[in-house]
Amino acid sequence: MPLATVALSYLAPTVSAVHTERDPPEVRLVGAPTGDIEENKDDVVLQCITDANPPASVVWRKSGRTDIASLEDRLQFRPVTRRDSGTYTCQARNSMGSSEPLTVHLEVKFGPTIRSVGPDRLSTANLYGEAKFDCEAEANPTPTYQWLQQVPELELPLIVSNEAKLELRNVSYQHQGDYICRVWNYIGNTERAVMSDPVTLQVVGGPQVLRGSWGGEVTALRGEDATLGLLVCADPRPRHATWEWGSLHLQVGQGLGRFQAEQLVQQEKREDCYEARLHVRQVDPTDSRTYFLKVENDKGTDRHYLRLAVRGSYNNEPLTMLAVVCLAGICLAIFLVCVICGVYCARTEKCCFSRRNDFQPADLERYVSEKSDMESSLGRKNGSERCLTRPGEALYRAHNISAPSPEAMKVRLAAMVLQPPTRSEHKKRKRRQRKDPELYGDGELPTVSSRNETSVNRMNFYTRAFPDYGQPTYFCPPQGSRTYERTLRASSFYQPNSIDKAEI
Repeated sequence: MPLATVALSYLAPTVSAVHTERDPPEVRLVGAPTGDIEENKDDVVLQCITDANPPASVVWRKSGRTDIASLEDRLQFRPVTRRDSGTYTCQARNSMGSSEPLTVHLEVKFGPTIRSVGPDRLSTANLYGEAKFDCEAEANPTPTYQWLQQVPELELPLIVSNEAKLELRNVSYQHQGDYICRVWNYIGNTERAVMSDPVTLQVVGGPQVLRGSWGGEVTALRGEDATLGLLVCADPRPRHATWEWGSLHLQVGQGLGRFQAEQLVQQEKREDCYEARLHVRQVDPTDSRTYFLKVENDKGTDRHYLRLAVRGSYNNEPLTMLAVVCLAGICLAIFLVCVICGVYCARTEKCCFSRRNDFQPADLERYVSEKSDMESSLGRKNGSERCLTRPGEALYRAHNISAPSPEAMKVRLAAMVLQPPTRSEHKKRKRRQRKDPELYGDGELPTVSSRNETSVNRMNFYTRAFPDYGQPTYFCPPQGSRTYERTLRASSFYQPNSIDKAEI
């Protein structure tokens, strides 16, 4: 008995040492993705690690589903697909209870896949009507849509829309052709793009001359050949096509003088489109005009223009009317300016006309004899010079003084010209007379120097009583003045018959 008790007491501590504390399980999640995962390219392994006594079982569930995804501590996707996207929950359970659930979200990225495009592979629209196309695609992340039109003349397709739906209003033959839907997105930094099969748009209606097909103007040098061309589309085919300019009409396939209209030529790259050409040989400036192309079919008519511009000219080309008018205007303006200047000079007495090439040797002899006669008439004796001539006798009674023939008037060195005063000179003379009461009048005296230069001297006439001679009226500037000296010189060159009348 005592021995057994000892054994039991010995065993009791051993059993208590083997048993540990029992608690509900604890879990932690390993393998959750931190970046983008792409379909069919990446693998995903999720592991739920437990800490439990007694051991716990692990259950994986997917949100939105009632069934169990996995009963293992590891949930594997090799490779991952778009169907694997979702939220997953990991939970452990033993006899002591269940752990707190841990969740992880998987978002699988994938490039776009076009599901439908249409409505049909071939669509028909009326000219100036409407046309619509739809494009539907599946992708993650959300894709971007773009509609492209394949234009035969362009190497790259033409972008016509950046939406999933394409709507065309006021349809023309330029809209006819194939359209492609392009869809793309980005996974990481890489673009994932896909393009649909082309859908075709067929346009029917009256003819349409495509605007801007040749730029609106054709330039040619004078004397060269020029070709005018326009692109016309029609379904059904045009019945008539005519080139028109001025009052002339030229059917395609016909010619008129230097003009030749070709038959409509079917375009290889554009369906239901034709090219019309008009050839002009040896173009002339008169051919510079606007030419119209008129096209007609069973459903309508269209008309459009193209301009021909002729450049260049010949050396013997006559002056144009504009050039003649401009030249005549310039000549008329110059003539008017000359007339105005002449009238102005004549009115202001600032223009002196003289002849320089009419001096003859015989005139010199007449000048010497006349000078001596003048000196004797002026009373110049023994070298003394006095101003004794009366204005009435010396200036106005030239016929009482003997003088040579009128040919002497041509002597340029001795000609004296007394001009009637102008209005401005008359006012100046009045002012001078108020300052000097003895001033009687003035005159202009042309002189010629030894260098054949002509100058004009002004001579003043004074009224003064000279008791030595008993004459009540004389004219002479004060002695010792420059005017007095000029008067003496002028008196020696004065010719009585050089004038008939003068007013002072």
